[in-house]
Amino acid sequence: MKKVRANANLIFSACIFLISLIYLFDGKDLVLGTMKRPGVGFLPIVSGVLLAVLSLFEIVKALLSKKDAEINIDWKKIATFFAGVIADMLLLKPLGYIITTFALLVFLTKLFGAKSWVKPLIFSAVMSLGSYYLFIVALQVQLP
Repeated sequence: MKKVRANANLIFSACIFLISLIYLFDGKDLVLGTMKRPGVGFLPIVSGVLLAVLSLFEIVKALLSKKDAEINIDWKKIATFFAGVIADMLLLKPLGYIITTFALLVFLTKLFGAKSWVKPLIFSAVMSLGSYYLFIVALQVQLP
């Protein structure tokens, strides 16, 4: 782990801003609609813009505060996290939602410090099956 002197709020806000821009770019083809008849892109676009604006405010606030702190950055853990998420994206269609979501959640809970295997396995099973049930049965939304 490498200790770095940085403004953690600035780094976090900049990451959230970048994620919101990617989110908005991904949803650029969605139909916004009108206030009376919102389209499928209304909520994603509005929430993406709101997230971008709020994160910009936090970036400005962090730049004005100039409070740096020494933080530990574990680059290996960050790279492992991104490798897991990319693997999840690549395996989602061939393996399906339940299997990849379960595997990703087990992987992430172990990566970020779960000591045993029992809790991550139970947590991952409940979350992957619960979210599947929520989207497929309750909300009737098609998943990959």
